[in-house]
Amino acid sequence: MATLQSIPVPNTSFCTRKLSTEMIFLAPQGDRVHSLDEMGSSIWEMVDGDRNLAEILEKICGEYEVETSVAEADLLIFMDGLLIKELISFKE
Repeated sequence: MATLQSIPVPNTSFCTRKLSTEMIFLAPQGDRVHSLDEMGSSIWEMVDGDRNLAEILEKICGEYEVETSVAEADLLIFMDGLLIKELISFKE
């Protein structure tokens, strides 16, 4: 489960392509495809294995007009979804 101290690391085994504002992920076996909308793609671009979720949250709140508490809740749910889909892992 994600916390603001979690550091997400992208799963580099997925083939990724950005199409316009959408990010597409293809599993290495070719049996799964995932996509992220514009906001999800924007967050994905900040997932570098160095930034923790607090830093990502700060950037989101600086770029968009959103209450911090709402953005935090949405970010944590989003990251847990990426974890379930195996698109990311978290550094220990």
